[in-house]
Parts: sequence; structure tokens; C-alpha cells
Amino acid sequence: MPPTAAVAASPSRFPIEDFGPSGASRTRNPDDFNASRNRLLRQLEPDDLLRMGDQCEPVWLAAGEALGHMGGPLSHVYYPVTATIALMAQADQLAGLQVTLIGREGLLASPVIDGPAMSPLNALVRTGGWTWRMGADAFRAEVALNPRLRGMLDHYLYVLLGEASRVSACTRFHGVEARLARWLLTLADRVGACGFPLKLQVMADMLGTQRSGVSVATMRLRQHGLIRYSRGSVVIVDLRALERSACDCYRWANQLRDHMLHVEAAPHAGDGNAPARTD
Repeated sequence: MPPTAAVAASPSRFPIEDFGPSGASRTRNPDDFNASRNRLLRQLEPDDLLRMGDQCEPVWLAAGEALGHMGGPLSHVYYPVTATIALMAQADQLAGLQVTLIGREGLLASPVIDGPAMSPLNALVRTGGWTWRMGADAFRAEVALNPRLRGMLDHYLYVLLGEASRVSACTRFHGVEARLARWLLTLADRVGACGFPLKLQVMADMLGTQRSGVSVATMRLRQHGLIRYSRGSVVIVDLRALERSACDCYRWANQLRDHMLHVEAAPHAGDGNAPARTD
């Protein structure tokens, strides 16, 4: 089945996009800072955007790139456009667990809002793409100047904390297949697309489990006709069915975000009323 047919059969209107390493996608930033796809930026006043735009630059982030290490400094703040950034809790040098995923709905900034710019978690680019980048010092000055931005950040950080706390219970009590479905839906929400590059080992790192368990879960989702997986790429075929297979943490996280962030009706992956993206 071609990708366009898969989307037509799905109740969602998220398009399938190629986030692979094409030369065009890496050399031309598709976003306008003053009318950004990043939802947090879209909540700011025009004067604020004009002032902040002078301090921001577009950068391409490669999948797997480390943006911050636990206990280390974070020199920049990132507003993702097409990239996603995973926050990882490390148990030791080898074992880690993805506790939340940042995409076009928010920003990577928590360590630099107050005090020293020290990261409490590892920040890793999950899927490559574009982001706006702002220096940590310039960002702190903007937060001090802009109470609206500060209030938005307080709400956003509350959401990230809630999601990270929920993951600990989710990992203990929910099965691999349900958790994988949840993270695939979350990733679709963050990038606004049904297709994205994702290798089995990366999925295992997201879930904090063995690759063999992820391989079995992926096979079951494929057998049920929920996803396609080939050569390190995932295509979600049936979003509503995948949501039914996901643990309730996916719906809980969406409700928390909708309640706390009050952004414009952001379509969720399993929402049959999700509009087509026109940008």
C-alpha cells in the first residue's frame, strides 16, 4: 500500500512526511519565526516575537545528537519545528529510559530558566529536523522581561514533570506493546506526521527494554495492521486502532497538556477531527 493510501484509510489527517537525510530538507528551513509551526512561539505577542527573533537562529538537528548531559551545562534553548528531542533518565552508563518527548508543542529550556544552566536529564535528538535555537543568557533575559512567557513556561514545565512522573508507573505496570503504541502516537503528535525514521534499537532505548521485546511488540502491531515497519522507518496505518492498543497514559498525557497549556486545538494522533496540515 503506498503511503498516500495509508493516510486515506486512517481517520487522522496527519500527512506522511520524509524526515530522512535529504539534502533539501537540511539546507532550507521551512519555518517562519513570526508565524512558526512551534505552538509555544505562536502564543507570543508580535512584539515579543520580533524581539526574540533577533536572538534566534534556525539549525538542523541530526537524530542521535546530544544537546545536554545530566549534570552538564545547557548552552542553548531549542524550539523544535520538525525535530523531536527526548529527555532521558540514566540509571547508569548503559541503561536509560525516555521520560518525555519534546516537539513542535514546546521547547527544551528547563535547566536555564532559573539559576545555573545545568541539565537534570540527558537531552537527545530523537528524530532529526529543524529547530529554532536561542542562547541561554538571552533566553533568561527574555524570561525576566516577559511575564507572559514566564507563565507559559511554568505551565509547560508542570506538564513535563507530570509526564516524567507518569512514565515510572507506566514502565512498571504496562506491557511493552501498549507502551510502544503510546510512544509511537506521541511521536506522531510531536512531528505532525504518520511516518518517521525509527530503528528497533531506538525504540528499545525509548522504552528502557530489550530489543527482542520491542521486536515482538512491533511484529504484533504489524500483524494487526496498525503500523508498517521496514528498514528503520515506521508508518502508522490506523491511528484510532493504535490508540486503542496504547496504554491509558497516552490519553492522560493529552488531557494534561490540553488543560495546562490552553493552546489552539492541537490535533492528537488518534483524533479523527485532526485537520490536514497545510504548511
